[in-house]
Amino acid sequence: MVRQLRQMGYPGRVEKLVDYNTFAEYSLTEETIRRKTQRLARGLKILERIRKQYKHGFYLICPFSALGDVYYAMAYLPAYLEKNHIQDYVAVTVGGACSDIAHMFACTSRETLDQKDMDELVQAVLFTRARDAFIAHHDRPYGNLLINALHKKLVPFELLYRCGVFGLEKSCASSQPTCLQAFAGRGSMGKGTSVIFAPYAKSVAGIGRHVWQQAISHYRKKGFQVYTNVSGEEEPLPGTSPLRASLMQFRSAVEWAGAFVGIRSGLCDVIKDAHCHKVALFPDCYYSNTGWKVADFFHLDGWENIVVRENQFRYQDGGGYAQK
Repeated sequence: MVRQLRQMGYPGRVEKLVDYNTFAEYSLTEETIRRKTQRLARGLKILERIRKQYKHGFYLICPFSALGDVYYAMAYLPAYLEKNHIQDYVAVTVGGACSDIAHMFACTSRETLDQKDMDELVQAVLFTRARDAFIAHHDRPYGNLLINALHKKLVPFELLYRCGVFGLEKSCASSQPTCLQAFAGRGSMGKGTSVIFAPYAKSVAGIGRHVWQQAISHYRKKGFQVYTNVSGEEEPLPGTSPLRASLMQFRSAVEWAGAFVGIRSGLCDVIKDAHCHKVALFPDCYYSNTGWKVADFFHLDGWENIVVRENQFRYQDGGGYAQK
């Protein structure tokens, strides 16, 4: 990566801020082996605790805090359970938001861990080759070669889960969430004349503020009420009102509003089948270290999928983006 930056003409410093893959430590020193052995022991304790608490015999492990990944894991889990004659299961996720995704699909047995405990649990599952635990992810914890398929052929995100992760037929239909809640803010939001913007995402490159301002101006001229979906300490976009809706209510919120414009993130997967006008904005970049653009890998059927190249797009009066 550093070499590529230099070839592109970047002269500045390059700093490593985080170690994304906590499993990778290329050392055989006694100290490293001791620490990894201790970590495995902690993971085994977590696994045994879950087994004692939930005596279902099958544990779906979603190892990463990513809404879209957990959404597709839950959407294709019923078909996988039926195929493998499994009756009951426990969904093990990272954080409350991902647990809410499992709740949407009527999962009654849910265990929530922090990322550290999840990584240790995953190590224990891999080390013991636990047959009662299934790690539902396409490239984490780097224990399979599924991600390598993307170096040869474009396999869209949802299809990668359907066929690659779960081994289901390409024609297999996804399940729909059944435990959604009605939007509580319907009294103050104009039905069908509002738009909800979602400019924030944890794992996606941001899009310039001027793009959002053009979109806000467009909808305001049409007489729409304009909102920004926020959580925690996030601030609404200038000229918009904050919207704080739970994940359980968010599909109802966008359907009530009538329009949604968001950066392509897992939140888009959560509302992918909502009945409203939906626009996904993509940064112009590649997925991971593959040769496929993010817009192709994460394309959403039935949506307006827009690649935003900075300073090359403007919001049209008729809706959507157009090249200058």
